[in-house]
Amino acid sequence: MLLDLKYGLRLLVKAPIASAAAILTLALAIGANTAIFSVVEATFLRALPFPDAERLAQVERLFPPDVAPNTSVPQYVFWRDHSDSFEVLCAYDWLDIGFNLTEQGDPLRLAGTRVTASFFDTFSVRPELGRTFNESEDQPSGPLAVVLSNGLWGDLFGADPAILGKSLRLNGRLHEVIGVMPAGFRYPAAAQLWVPLQADSGSTDRQAYLQVTGKLRVGLGAVPAAAEVTAVNDEFLSLMGAVSDGEVVSVRPPQTMLFGDLRQTLLIVTVVAAFVLLIACGNVASLQLARGAERRQEIALRRSVGAPTSRIVRQLFTESLLLAALGGVLGLLLALGGLRLVLDLVPAASRPLATVGLNVPVLLFAALATVGVATIVGLLPVLRARGAGMVGHLNDSTSRVVSGGRMRQVVVAGQIALTVVALVGAGLFIRSFLLLVNRDAGMVADGVLTAHMPMAASAYDGPEDWQALSDTLVEAIMAIPGVEAATAATNLPMANAPGMTFVIEGDPEPATDDDVPSAHYRPGTPGYFETFGIEIVRGRAFDESDRLDSAGVVVINQKAADQYWSGRDPIGAQVTIGPPFFPPPFHDASPRTVVGIAANVLEGGLDSEPDAVVYVPLGQVPAGLMRRYVSLLPLALAVRANGAPEQMAPGLRQAVLAHDPNQPLMLIETLNGYVRGTVADRQSIMRLLVAFGGLALLLAIIGVYGVATYTVHQRTREIGVRVALGAGKGDVRSLVLGQGFITIAVGAAVGIIAALALGDFAASLVFGIGTRDPLTLTAVPVLLLSAATAAMLLPVGRALRIDPATVLRDG
Repeated sequence: MLLDLKYGLRLLVKAPIASAAAILTLALAIGANTAIFSVVEATFLRALPFPDAERLAQVERLFPPDVAPNTSVPQYVFWRDHSDSFEVLCAYDWLDIGFNLTEQGDPLRLAGTRVTASFFDTFSVRPELGRTFNESEDQPSGPLAVVLSNGLWGDLFGADPAILGKSLRLNGRLHEVIGVMPAGFRYPAAAQLWVPLQADSGSTDRQAYLQVTGKLRVGLGAVPAAAEVTAVNDEFLSLMGAVSDGEVVSVRPPQTMLFGDLRQTLLIVTVVAAFVLLIACGNVASLQLARGAERRQEIALRRSVGAPTSRIVRQLFTESLLLAALGGVLGLLLALGGLRLVLDLVPAASRPLATVGLNVPVLLFAALATVGVATIVGLLPVLRARGAGMVGHLNDSTSRVVSGGRMRQVVVAGQIALTVVALVGAGLFIRSFLLLVNRDAGMVADGVLTAHMPMAASAYDGPEDWQALSDTLVEAIMAIPGVEAATAATNLPMANAPGMTFVIEGDPEPATDDDVPSAHYRPGTPGYFETFGIEIVRGRAFDESDRLDSAGVVVINQKAADQYWSGRDPIGAQVTIGPPFFPPPFHDASPRTVVGIAANVLEGGLDSEPDAVVYVPLGQVPAGLMRRYVSLLPLALAVRANGAPEQMAPGLRQAVLAHDPNQPLMLIETLNGYVRGTVADRQSIMRLLVAFGGLALLLAIIGVYGVATYTVHQRTREIGVRVALGAGKGDVRSLVLGQGFITIAVGAAVGIIAALALGDFAASLVFGIGTRDPLTLTAVPVLLLSAATAAMLLPVGRALRIDPATVLRDG
């Protein structure tokens, strides 16, 4: 074996350029696959980075086929008190509510989460410093406490152990620092601190805003736990009443909730990466075949002196293994350097909690990939060595040359087929993304700057405070030079908004829960529609006269008008928002009048269809709902400028600070940027597929070039004879290009058939076009043919320069 390795090394050194090209080709493919596998392993194959992570389970309400990941306080309390499947159950607010930190220099906005006292016990994690919350702190009006993340403790407080017992002013209220978590704990991933949820266990508020995670009892699986909790939930619904029909309970690993949307994406990217690896193997196998043809005399001579076939096969396989091993080692280095690039292409919200790196499973994958590459690369030369006759080799039989050439053509056709599939996938996502970003969102996003102003609940306790705040802020913002319109709202268009049911006065009672009218609920100040460029189709928008102390009004969108007033005129209709599913603090005390109909906005993002929406004046939101908004969401601000919207940022920040010097402003961006962010996940998928598709195309073209070069080299004498007998340049071109075009055509046809067969797997990720899009299916072969023709021009030029006299003289 050692002798085989030494001999293989000598062969590699003897042909340094070809060897380096083969090693680099394999390194790129192995490195790309290893980097992708690292993300897959950290996301789906590895437990979350917590003790007893295999026992963690997410408890969610399920309305087949949809999942409602949030639940309410009374439902969580009932699950906790009546379920025996969990050792401990916790609830936490998944919304990125955040906290304003003041009196520590400039005001800061920190990402935080409200959690029950059982939260840290559920994740089996102990603080590095101090303690976590006790039951008394997790009661309404209990002591205000805070636990810091290790990163915040180090960044903001210099990892000072004396931080325990100190008070931090968060959202205007003093919280005592009682603990610091270890560096490895991140959940939710963005959390910088945790405070007690302080929910009222006797509450009947059915608003669903909590995530629930439990630690299963030892030896109990998710399936029996789901059955038991479903029975408990049925009992709860019988006591409290069902909010909607068909509700059951789902118990599943947290990864499904965290990364479920990423699973199909990574599967597609992994398959394309595997295609790239196979294409790279094809290139190197072709190179090995060519080198094997040059070594026919050597192999025949070794056989003639008694070398057994097994010995020759071992030598050839050792050479392939050496080549693959060198490519694998370099590929690991490339994977290590490329991990950051791959992670940057993965949507930020979907990145794994576990550390992504070259751990044991990843190294094992790389080793298996290397062995697999060695097997594939060495298989064809080994088969030729086993099947070749000794006399044929010694006589340099033409049939063997033709056989070797045909084998390389088959390999290249396979590469072309795999490349077509990869390019069709990339092309579909490019086309889909371009359709999305050029789609009419239902508003004019150009010229608008947006920002968010998180508020302290204690400073804005009622509707009067909100009315005064919005009046003051909008007036100050409108005074900024260059501002054409401004508004304050609970959230931006296309941002998540609560769904609210409503009752239309005079309409019969709905037959089922699913027939109850419902719509996205979007409060805003006068100027909302003008600022966002949303057309009022009929009637009017709300204005300065629509205030807290005036008659209630509502503007609906065209979708709501068509869905709930089909054939009737909604203008002047009376609606009460909130009933029948929302308790009195969250619904209107008296009916509102529909005063206008707005154009549809793609509220779910550019890849969504219009939903029903109700717009209400900010000052007319019910008191209970206003308090919930203040506690959970920052106020959204928007400015329409007559110039570049980015130039409005300093003035906007100054207007907010003039109102409250302790008030931070966050997430300042243009509305165009925000709208594009709704398709960021799709853009990330597109970039990954384009990167791998481009690599596949490059490797396939190298394969085409190799076949054309090999053809010219092996048929030099034939070409010389043809030219001597009168063949023109066109005949020579046809001889070389014709064989290449046949290979490309066969491979492209197989690739198109495979792409059509595999299209259904990506159908849900493609928008606006089918997976059998004629433009994509036409453009990919044209691109391949053009690139392949360019790759064959150099070998064709070499063939045209063949001197027949020299060829005939040299024999």
